[in-house]
Amino acid sequence: MAHWYLKDLTRQFNVYPLTTCVWDPDLQPHLQPQGKAAPMAHTPLAESLRAIRALQKYRPYLATRLGKGQTEADPRTYIRWVSDDVGWGLFAEQAIPAGAPVGIYVGIRTNKTEDTDYAWKYNPRGPVFDPQGRTILVFVDSLYAGNELRFVNHGDGPRYDDQGGLLNTPIANARSMHVPWKGHWEIVYEAIQDIAVHEQILVDYGPAYWSSRAEAL
Repeated sequence: MAHWYLKDLTRQFNVYPLTTCVWDPDLQPHLQPQGKAAPMAHTPLAESLRAIRALQKYRPYLATRLGKGQTEADPRTYIRWVSDDVGWGLFAEQAIPAGAPVGIYVGIRTNKTEDTDYAWKYNPRGPVFDPQGRTILVFVDSLYAGNELRFVNHGDGPRYDDQGGLLNTPIANARSMHVPWKGHWEIVYEAIQDIAVHEQILVDYGPAYWSSRAEAL
């Protein structure tokens, strides 16, 4: 079965490959970083502390992956077909230990999202505020431009039937987290258990994703 990588996104999927997020030009003048604390200015204390701990953990990784002139793809993952029901998925090319970063979800930071299937909220609390204090709901949208992580499928937490038996549903082996970096938020996927070579990477999309899909239907 064919394996595809970042370099194949345009040819195979009509998606522009990115290694870092880019701003929608209409938003960029209003949302320039206002110092290192800017992303957490409207974030509750408990979430701010979690974000600080995440930054402490992932600072070296972010510095490497988002460093000036960085254009290389992460060699630890590949894209392949899963099934007619699921479509494409992301798989481990190399073993990824629990607690290690899987990658950074990148795309266009915009408030003009056409399809939430490929979008994460930019700010974990929802809105971003422009200099006049007006609310702007911003997403990291990888529908037309992004990286391999746009192909990560949903996995549930463990689910059980009425008799206590474990249901045979895909279980998430990674999670998403918002990490403050140089005045902006970055979305990092972290392995929550050891991910074996050729194992599919799955993340729990969260209730907001499914409610937004239900509203669209």
